[in-house]
Amino acid sequence: MTTTLPPRTADASTSPVTWHETAPGMWTSRTGKDIAGAVQLVGTFITTNARGDVVGTFDTLLQAQAALVAPPAPSGRPRPHSRHRLLPWSHRR
Repeated sequence: MTTTLPPRTADASTSPVTWHETAPGMWTSRTGKDIAGAVQLVGTFITTNARGDVVGTFDTLLQAQAALVAPPAPSGRPRPHSRHRLLPWSHRR
């Protein structure tokens, strides 16, 4: 079974992501000739990127596949706004 998802951006030079079931419970994705990531079913669907980093765990295959092509979530904690003005023309509060 092969599933094609749209590319991450609207850039026309980017190939769409295609998914192939490479073994029972294992799906591999490609963008053009490059591996984009994988999804493995181990009680839950675990998505990994091309480097093997875990992107997340999901309840459905479609959620797991979509997570690989979704824009990355911001990492780390947001910085709190300073209570002090650093520059006189700064209007941050």
